[in-house]
Amino acid sequence: MRVPYTSSTSQINKFLQNLNDYLDSGIYCDLTFIIAYEKFPCHRIILASASPYFQALLTHRFKENDLNSIELRDIEPQIFSLLLHYIYSGKIDIDNNNVHDILIASDMLQLDEVAQFCCHYLSISLNETNVIDIWKIADELGCSSLKENAEHYILTNFCNLIKFNIIKSIPHNLLIKIISNDDLIIDNEEQVLEAILIWYYHNHEQSFGQLFDSVRFEYISKEHQKKILHQIGFENPSIIHRIEQVITNRECRINNSPVRRGMRQTCYLFGGYGSNIDDDNSHLLTASYRCHFDINDSSPSSHSIEIEQIPGDEMRYPRMHHQIAALGSFIYTVGGEDGDNIFNSVEIFDSLSKVHNEKWRQGNSMITPRCNFGLVSLDSTTLYALGGHIGADITSSIEMFNSQTGQWIVLPYKLKSPCYGFACVQLNGLIICIGGSCIFNLPVKTTEIFNPRTGQSYLCTDMNEARTLCSACIDDEHEKIYVFGGADANGNGLRSVEAYNSSDCRWYKLPSMLFNRISPCVYRIGYYIFVFGGRTSLAHNSEILNTAEIYHIEKKTWIRTNDVPIHIYGAATVLR
Repeated sequence: MRVPYTSSTSQINKFLQNLNDYLDSGIYCDLTFIIAYEKFPCHRIILASASPYFQALLTHRFKENDLNSIELRDIEPQIFSLLLHYIYSGKIDIDNNNVHDILIASDMLQLDEVAQFCCHYLSISLNETNVIDIWKIADELGCSSLKENAEHYILTNFCNLIKFNIIKSIPHNLLIKIISNDDLIIDNEEQVLEAILIWYYHNHEQSFGQLFDSVRFEYISKEHQKKILHQIGFENPSIIHRIEQVITNRECRINNSPVRRGMRQTCYLFGGYGSNIDDDNSHLLTASYRCHFDINDSSPSSHSIEIEQIPGDEMRYPRMHHQIAALGSFIYTVGGEDGDNIFNSVEIFDSLSKVHNEKWRQGNSMITPRCNFGLVSLDSTTLYALGGHIGADITSSIEMFNSQTGQWIVLPYKLKSPCYGFACVQLNGLIICIGGSCIFNLPVKTTEIFNPRTGQSYLCTDMNEARTLCSACIDDEHEKIYVFGGADANGNGLRSVEAYNSSDCRWYKLPSMLFNRISPCVYRIGYYIFVFGGRTSLAHNSEILNTAEIYHIEKKTWIRTNDVPIHIYGAATVLR
């Protein structure tokens, strides 16, 4: 009889610990590396087994093969020390101060796993200030995954690179690649022209003509072109004339390109209760949906909403009255209920995953189960969960999630009073909770503002009408909040709409929706707010809607659009 056995993890760990002890004590060392006059005793066989670089250096017919000491260049002593201890222990501490040097050194020494660690660290640390430098180092070292992540970050945060004037330092070839991508996330095509002109303003010596090939001038008026040129600060008449001439030449080649996919925006819809259009039985939905909004300013009757099911795996737990928020490319689905249980669980959807059965994964659960609560993301790493209820227990607690640590913590602050069913948005770094139900299960008019920086919470102007299970969206540019529908004290759906103007802290009535809606799906794109789904009342046999309508912010009018292919209520949406 022959039975194969494998060493246990504890035995392997003990082996590594012994090796590390031998390194620290110098026992059995037969080789010394010299780096900038610092000496590092080690073991030839261990190093030769660690990477192809050391194997070639120490086992092939090089002169170093016969030496007891070898001098290494192009690496700092403290970085080599970290990598040497990694070879012996399998552990390494990476931080913002050393990650670039470790990546370059591990690439040189062919320590591929360490290079992968560094690429992962840099990928989750991407922000507006470092993304260009990270792309450059990834391009130089051939780190394709890191390079792709950096490019995706630029695609999805292009407007911020313009806003903070970082676009001026982007390499010419990268700028061409980004602005020629149909998935570039922008508010309007003028931003592409603005980015090119800002870049050229700071890079006069480089060619810029090819950049204009990627601008869709049919979506930019002459007035806006001149306005952008003036705002950026071009003063030299010859340069201005040259730019205008290049633009004119490109405009002659306009070929009616479609609006970028990035401008159409993609709204993700998860969970909820309802049914497909051809199914009479309502149930909790686990499928993931992608919503596309097509806007035709010249023909409002041509506005449409398209909803398609995303192929692949589904959420593990069917749920409704949950919340979702995006941190980078990951969409967090948090809390909710299934009719019998109220969840604290978190499921994470990877919007970039190209593998159908690997889009969803489990995340760390909240500390408190919550249903009909508020959830917002204030930056690329932090979520706040506020209020909600667990059965009859209504809470005012607040907890915070940090994606870098993967931990939820309960904050020492609370809302003014326990509440659930409120709409929750963030505006200018403040979390705003609108309406909802109080401890007596009655809808309220209140507007409560929570400041995460100070932990203070205070009440603002009341709405004109009490409502719970309402939905809201924000207009960042004009600092306004729009709230739609909800339920009144009798459980009937509301058609009413209100807008909060932060400049005078007042709520204003707006034209009512075409349909009564409780907990509809809502999202804003430019001057348009799309509203669909919801239910007509809280009665058990009330209608779950598949109707859709669009509100034009400037014209203050509602437009009836096509029905969506699912009856949906209690779902959650986020725009990516």
